[in-house]
Amino acid sequence: MKALSRVLPWISSRSVRVLWASDSEAFRRVFQRHCRHVETTGFAFDYCDVLADFARRAVEQTDDIAVLRVAVGSLAELGYSYNRWYVRDVLTAVLQAIRETEPPVAAGDGLREAASPPSTSPSPTSPSARCTRCCARGPGLPQPQQGQLTTGQDHSGR
Repeated sequence: MKALSRVLPWISSRSVRVLWASDSEAFRRVFQRHCRHVETTGFAFDYCDVLADFARRAVEQTDDIAVLRVAVGSLAELGYSYNRWYVRDVLTAVLQAIRETEPPVAAGDGLREAASPPSTSPSPTSPSARCTRCCARGPGLPQPQQGQLTTGQDHSGR
């Protein structure tokens, strides 16, 4: 899955359409596995933008409720884990583009899944363990003393 997560996000909108038209069920399965991988794997801070853009392309080009559901959950988790505002903007754009009655239910399901506690504890090096709200330490790590954190820090350690 690691190699696929480095290649898949770079495919164009046209390629997404072609893959969807060729075998929508296979694309849906691969995209769902990709999104679950994104939710549980660490990435470079700025690579989150590439992942978010791909999720948006997949939602826009497939117009599929299952793709929307996993994309919304993945974007919510990715944006929260890295405190990445660009990912938040992409998620907001995806949600604002919903114009029918069934997709909001799918989007809500994706957000609920992203908000539910993980079934296993995150490792101390995973993004969600490093950040539990604006650069605070995660579970099992010593909590910072008051005044240690500065605003504007990102989660890549820079």
